[in-house]
Amino acid sequence: MRGIGLLITVCLYSCQSQDLIYVSTQNASGIKTGTPVVISGLPIGTVSTIELENRTVWLGLAIDPEFPIGDEADFIASTLSFSGAKTIVINNSQEGSPLQNGDTLHKSMLRQQPIFTDLDSAKVDTLKQQLLKTGEAIINLLKDH
Repeated sequence: MRGIGLLITVCLYSCQSQDLIYVSTQNASGIKTGTPVVISGLPIGTVSTIELENRTVWLGLAIDPEFPIGDEADFIASTLSFSGAKTIVINNSQEGSPLQNGDTLHKSMLRQQPIFTDLDSAKVDTLKQQLLKTGEAIINLLKDH
């Protein structure tokens, strides 16, 4: 009997419900089911569904209900690394009225964030200079042969 109780407890813990919130975008490039959703770097959910309706892409975001999200929050598709992996970043998460399970934001909320925004301009300039020098070295090698 104790084993059955433990099994039920484990199932209840692992089967915690998530709120499903729908946001729209015109460009879902690089987003797929399983793409993480984060607030302040903390993972709070994933993209669970992707549907195309006319020219609008609707993303179903499965969110941990412990993290309330307001209807004025910004949803940003951000590139995490050179590999192109995406994540959905929620900014100003508490702004506006709290979203409930199944709510749909009818205005296009998701926007694409420029790639590698966590790099400052000095690092980007240094990287550009290194790439230019590498390119010049390759051209010189090709000229010699």
